[in-house]
Amino acid sequence: MENNKLKTSTADDNIENLLKIWKLEHLQNHFIEHRITHEVLSILTPRQIEILFQGLAVGDMAIFQKNLTQWQLESNNAEKTPKTNTTLEFTDCGLVKKPVPSVKDMLMDSQNGRLLLKHYAKHNLFNEQQRNLLINTLAKYIESKGYPCSLADSDEIENQICVLFPTESKDYYTSGKRGRLYNKIYNLKRYTKSLTKENEPICGSVNKTTESKKICSRS
Repeated sequence: MENNKLKTSTADDNIENLLKIWKLEHLQNHFIEHRITHEVLSILTPRQIEILFQGLAVGDMAIFQKNLTQWQLESNNAEKTPKTNTTLEFTDCGLVKKPVPSVKDMLMDSQNGRLLLKHYAKHNLFNEQQRNLLINTLAKYIESKGYPCSLADSDEIENQICVLFPTESKDYYTSGKRGRLYNKIYNLKRYTKSLTKENEPICGSVNKTTESKKICSRS
Protein backbone atom coordinates (compact mmCIF):
# COMPACT_ATOMS: atom_id res chain seq x y z
CA MET A 1 0.00 0.00 0.00
CA GLU A 2 2.81 2.41 0.88
CA ASN A 3 4.47 1.79 -2.47
CA ASN A 4 1.22 2.55 -4.28
CA LYS A 5 0.82 5.79 -2.37
CA LEU A 6 4.38 6.77 -3.18
CA LYS A 7 3.86 6.14 -6.89
CA THR A 8 0.65 8.15 -6.88
CA SER A 9 2.33 11.04 -5.13
CA THR A 10 5.25 11.02 -7.58
CA ALA A 11 2.97 10.82 -10.61
CA ASP A 12 0.98 13.82 -9.36
CA ASP A 13 3.96 16.06 -8.62
CA ASN A 14 3.58 17.88 -11.95
CA ILE A 15 -0.12 18.46 -11.32
CA GLU A 16 0.60 19.80 -7.84
CA ASN A 17 3.13 22.28 -9.21
CA LEU A 18 0.81 23.45 -11.97
CA LEU A 19 -2.08 23.97 -9.57
CA LYS A 20 0.18 26.02 -7.30
CA ILE A 21 1.29 28.21 -10.23
CA TRP A 22 -2.34 28.66 -11.27
CA LYS A 23 -3.32 29.39 -7.62
CA LEU A 24 -5.67 26.41 -7.58
CA GLU A 25 -3.75 24.23 -5.12
CA HIS A 26 -6.92 23.82 -3.03
CA LEU A 27 -8.21 21.55 -5.81
CA GLN A 28 -5.32 19.07 -5.57
CA ASN A 29 -7.25 16.35 -3.68
CA HIS A 30 -10.18 16.73 -6.07
CA PHE A 31 -7.87 16.20 -9.04
CA ILE A 32 -6.29 13.14 -7.41
CA GLU A 33 -9.73 11.63 -6.78
CA HIS A 34 -10.58 12.05 -10.47
CA ARG A 35 -7.21 10.63 -11.55
CA ILE A 36 -6.13 13.80 -13.35
CA THR A 37 -2.53 13.16 -14.38
CA HIS A 38 -0.08 15.09 -16.53
CA GLU A 39 -1.15 12.97 -19.51
CA VAL A 40 -4.85 13.53 -18.85
CA LEU A 41 -4.31 17.31 -18.71
CA SER A 42 -2.96 17.28 -22.26
CA ILE A 43 -6.15 15.68 -23.65
CA LEU A 44 -8.90 17.21 -21.49
CA THR A 45 -11.87 18.44 -23.53
CA PRO A 46 -14.21 21.33 -22.58
CA ARG A 47 -16.99 18.84 -21.84
CA GLN A 48 -14.72 16.83 -19.52
CA ILE A 49 -13.70 20.02 -17.73
CA GLU A 50 -17.38 20.79 -17.09
CA ILE A 51 -17.81 17.34 -15.54
CA LEU A 52 -14.63 17.72 -13.48
CA PHE A 53 -15.79 21.07 -12.04
CA GLN A 54 -19.40 20.07 -11.47
CA GLY A 55 -20.42 21.44 -8.09
CA LEU A 56 -17.25 23.55 -7.81
CA ALA A 57 -16.79 27.30 -8.14
CA VAL A 58 -17.29 28.66 -11.67
CA GLY A 59 -14.46 31.11 -11.06
CA ASP A 60 -12.03 28.26 -10.44
CA MET A 61 -13.15 26.55 -13.65
CA ALA A 62 -12.65 29.74 -15.69
CA ILE A 63 -9.12 30.21 -14.30
CA PHE A 64 -8.32 26.55 -14.93
CA GLN A 65 -9.58 26.66 -18.55
CA LYS A 66 -7.57 29.77 -19.33
CA ASN A 67 -4.34 28.39 -17.87
CA LEU A 68 -4.88 24.92 -19.33
CA THR A 69 -5.27 26.29 -22.86
CA GLN A 70 -2.04 28.26 -22.53
CA TRP A 71 -0.23 25.28 -21.01
CA GLN A 72 -1.36 22.94 -23.80
CA LEU A 73 -0.18 25.36 -26.47
CA GLU A 74 3.19 25.90 -24.78
CA SER A 75 3.65 22.15 -24.35
CA ASN A 76 3.03 21.55 -28.04
CA ASN A 77 5.48 24.28 -29.04
CA ALA A 78 8.13 23.04 -26.63
CA GLU A 79 7.93 19.53 -28.01
CA LYS A 80 7.86 20.89 -31.58
CA THR A 81 4.93 18.64 -32.33
CA PRO A 82 1.97 20.91 -33.05
CA LYS A 83 -1.30 19.05 -33.32
CA THR A 84 -2.04 18.34 -36.95
CA ASN A 85 -4.32 16.14 -38.94
CA THR A 86 -2.60 13.86 -41.43
CA THR A 87 -4.67 13.15 -44.52
CA LEU A 88 -4.03 11.31 -47.75
CA GLU A 89 -4.00 12.96 -51.15
CA PHE A 90 -3.73 11.53 -54.67
CA THR A 91 -1.10 13.25 -56.78
CA ASP A 92 0.72 12.49 -60.04
CA CYS A 93 3.34 10.73 -57.93
CA GLY A 94 0.83 8.51 -56.16
CA LEU A 95 -0.67 8.57 -52.68
CA VAL A 96 1.10 10.96 -50.32
CA LYS A 97 0.43 12.35 -46.86
CA LYS A 98 -0.43 16.00 -46.58
CA PRO A 99 -0.81 17.33 -43.01
CA VAL A 100 -3.45 19.91 -42.13
CA PRO A 101 -1.89 22.54 -39.83
CA SER A 102 -3.24 23.10 -36.34
CA VAL A 103 -6.02 25.64 -35.89
CA LYS A 104 -3.67 28.06 -34.16
CA ASP A 105 -1.08 27.80 -36.95
CA MET A 106 -3.72 28.46 -39.62
CA LEU A 107 -5.04 31.48 -37.73
CA MET A 108 -1.54 32.85 -37.11
CA ASP A 109 -0.87 32.57 -40.85
CA SER A 110 -3.76 34.84 -41.84
CA GLN A 111 -4.66 38.44 -41.04
CA ASN A 112 -8.23 37.67 -39.99
CA GLY A 113 -6.99 34.77 -37.88
CA ARG A 114 -4.56 36.97 -35.97
CA LEU A 115 -7.33 39.49 -35.33
CA LEU A 116 -9.57 36.75 -33.96
CA LEU A 117 -6.84 35.47 -31.64
CA LYS A 118 -6.18 39.00 -30.40
CA HIS A 119 -9.89 39.65 -29.84
CA TYR A 120 -10.41 36.43 -27.88
CA ALA A 121 -7.35 37.02 -25.72
CA LYS A 122 -8.88 40.36 -24.70
CA HIS A 123 -12.59 39.51 -24.41
CA ASN A 124 -12.58 35.71 -23.89
CA LEU A 125 -15.72 35.46 -26.04
CA PHE A 126 -16.96 35.31 -29.65
CA ASN A 127 -20.27 36.54 -31.03
CA GLU A 128 -22.14 35.09 -34.02
CA GLN A 129 -20.32 37.21 -36.61
CA GLN A 130 -16.91 36.33 -35.18
CA ARG A 131 -17.74 32.63 -35.21
CA ASN A 132 -18.71 32.90 -38.87
CA LEU A 133 -15.46 34.74 -39.55
CA LEU A 134 -13.54 31.97 -37.79
CA ILE A 135 -15.20 29.30 -39.94
CA ASN A 136 -14.67 31.29 -43.14
CA THR A 137 -11.02 31.97 -42.30
CA LEU A 138 -10.22 28.31 -41.64
CA ALA A 139 -12.22 27.07 -44.64
CA LYS A 140 -10.59 29.52 -47.05
CA TYR A 141 -7.13 28.66 -45.72
CA ILE A 142 -7.67 24.92 -46.14
CA GLU A 143 -9.22 25.32 -49.60
CA SER A 144 -6.61 27.78 -50.90
CA LYS A 145 -3.71 25.59 -49.72
CA GLY A 146 -5.24 22.48 -51.26
CA TYR A 147 -5.46 20.46 -48.04
CA PRO A 148 -7.86 17.51 -48.27
CA CYS A 149 -10.34 17.66 -45.39
CA SER A 150 -12.45 14.62 -44.46
CA LEU A 151 -15.29 14.56 -41.95
CA ALA A 152 -12.84 13.14 -39.40
CA ASP A 153 -10.42 16.01 -40.08
CA SER A 154 -13.22 18.52 -39.70
CA ASP A 155 -14.24 16.97 -36.39
CA GLU A 156 -10.67 17.20 -35.10
CA ILE A 157 -10.47 20.85 -36.13
CA GLU A 158 -13.70 21.54 -34.23
CA ASN A 159 -12.16 19.90 -31.15
CA GLN A 160 -9.10 22.12 -31.50
CA ILE A 161 -11.33 25.22 -31.74
CA CYS A 162 -12.91 24.35 -28.38
CA VAL A 163 -9.50 23.83 -26.77
CA LEU A 164 -8.06 27.04 -28.19
CA PHE A 165 -11.23 28.98 -27.35
CA PRO A 166 -12.65 27.32 -24.17
CA THR A 167 -15.88 29.34 -24.06
CA GLU A 168 -16.90 28.02 -27.48
CA SER A 169 -19.35 25.11 -27.75
CA LYS A 170 -18.74 22.34 -30.25
CA ASP A 171 -22.49 22.04 -30.80
CA TYR A 172 -22.40 25.30 -32.77
CA TYR A 173 -19.77 24.03 -35.19
CA THR A 174 -21.27 20.55 -35.62
CA SER A 175 -24.79 21.74 -36.50
CA GLY A 176 -26.18 20.07 -39.62
CA LYS A 177 -25.31 16.66 -41.02
CA ARG A 178 -21.65 17.44 -41.73
CA GLY A 179 -20.89 20.50 -39.64
CA ARG A 180 -20.44 24.15 -40.60
CA LEU A 181 -16.73 23.93 -41.38
CA TYR A 182 -16.96 20.88 -43.65
CA ASN A 183 -19.93 22.37 -45.52
CA LYS A 184 -18.08 25.65 -46.01
CA ILE A 185 -14.99 23.93 -47.41
CA TYR A 186 -17.13 21.74 -49.68
CA ASN A 187 -19.03 24.77 -51.04
CA LEU A 188 -15.81 26.71 -51.64
CA LYS A 189 -14.28 23.84 -53.62
CA ARG A 190 -17.49 23.36 -55.58
CA TYR A 191 -17.63 27.08 -56.41
CA THR A 192 -13.99 27.10 -57.51
CA LYS A 193 -14.57 24.14 -59.82
CA SER A 194 -17.64 25.78 -61.34
CA LEU A 195 -15.67 28.94 -62.10
CA THR A 196 -12.91 26.92 -63.73
CA LYS A 197 -15.37 25.13 -65.99
CA GLU A 198 -17.12 28.36 -66.99
CA ASN A 199 -13.82 29.99 -67.99
CA GLU A 200 -12.67 27.13 -70.22
CA PRO A 201 -12.68 28.13 -73.96
CA ILE A 202 -15.18 26.15 -76.00
CA CYS A 203 -13.41 25.16 -79.25
CA GLY A 204 -15.61 22.25 -80.27
CA SER A 205 -18.85 24.09 -80.87
CA VAL A 206 -20.90 23.08 -83.94
CA ASN A 207 -21.53 26.68 -85.03
CA LYS A 208 -17.94 27.91 -85.27
CA THR A 209 -17.23 31.41 -86.46
CA THR A 210 -14.06 32.53 -88.15
CA GLU A 211 -13.18 34.63 -85.12
CA SER A 212 -13.58 31.75 -82.65
CA LYS A 213 -11.35 29.55 -84.81
CA LYS A 214 -8.66 32.21 -84.75
CA ILE A 215 -8.87 32.56 -80.95
CA CYS A 216 -8.66 28.81 -80.38
CA SER A 217 -5.79 28.38 -82.80
CA ARG A 218 -3.80 31.06 -81.01
CA SER A 219 -4.25 29.27 -77.66
